[in-house]
Amino acid sequence: MSSALLIPSAWSRLRALLLFFCMVAATPALAELLEGVVEFQGAAPPATKLRRESDRFCAQTTRFDQSVQVRGNRLKDVWVHVVKGAPDQPGSPDKTVAIKQAECMYEPHVTALQAGNRLTIENSDPVLHNVHAWAGGSTLFNRAMPGPGVIRFDSTTPQSTAKWSGLLRWKCDVHAWMTGYLGVSRNPYFAVSDADGAFRIENLPPGRYSLAAWHEKFGEKTVDLSIEPGQAAKIVIRFGQKLAQLSTH
Repeated sequence: MSSALLIPSAWSRLRALLLFFCMVAATPALAELLEGVVEFQGAAPPATKLRRESDRFCAQTTRFDQSVQVRGNRLKDVWVHVVKGAPDQPGSPDKTVAIKQAECMYEPHVTALQAGNRLTIENSDPVLHNVHAWAGGSTLFNRAMPGPGVIRFDSTTPQSTAKWSGLLRWKCDVHAWMTGYLGVSRNPYFAVSDADGAFRIENLPPGRYSLAAWHEKFGEKTVDLSIEPGQAAKIVIRFGQKLAQLSTH
């Protein structure tokens, strides 16, 4: 058999192989949905009125401690995030997470972003606040805001959000009751439970993961779970006076 007769056959095999790889490259990765609720077991502590008489402006409104917020038996402000099983991914600098100082409180009290996202902090009050941010036991930054205005952090600012990780705590040194928290994830798989205790983590590829649930009063617990192809996963996280149970179904 001459070599000329082998060329069409070889070309056919090569063409089939190229078509196979093109089809594989064009197939989107499977991704699933993780839904959950955070339940509070036992009697919720009563809401405590904050003492804000030291500042005439702040004293004009009545506000309550936000550290434990329970409605029905559902707990707000639990940061839920994947800590193992997902690779680090830089967050988009075009996505903005906003925090506001309003009526001498940080709003929202707990929020989260992906490292590399943009963070804005606004002072909408006509009084001096400062944003004293802590990472662990060290000051990350301390910025005075003497009146209405906005400060910004992203991957291009000296305090780059791309370098942040873990839990950040806010504090206003002028008004001691003003505190808040920012969870910084190194991947896009995270959420904070809402007023109904609900959260959603979308586009989570099938696989095995370690998931952490954190609350400022009740601590943190990590659980291993599997995300199966074609199946939405559901999880119930239970807190009490200490973190008691985390189960999947």
